[in-house]
Amino acid sequence: ATGTTSAFLQTHESNPDFTVNFRPGPSIDSGQPVATLDPGTPLQYLDEQTTGDDGSIWLRMETQDGAEGWLREVDTVRTN
Repeated sequence: ATGTTSAFLQTHESNPDFTVNFRPGPSIDSGQPVATLDPGTPLQYLDEQTTGDDGSIWLRMETQDGAEGWLREVDTVRTN
């Protein structure tokens, strides 16, 4: 990322019980995961969501280190 970076503001965390794949797009078929997130990884919601082919809601998120990707809503916990 280039330019001005806004401060990370945690809005969610990844599932506290297991690791989840951080996807490049809102689908399990969107390619190799951007990352595998450890349980409880802090996340910031980027105000974008869509419904996937399987009917699940996908949220666009950012990690504290600046990686952006998508997670199913069921794989997140809202923290505020």
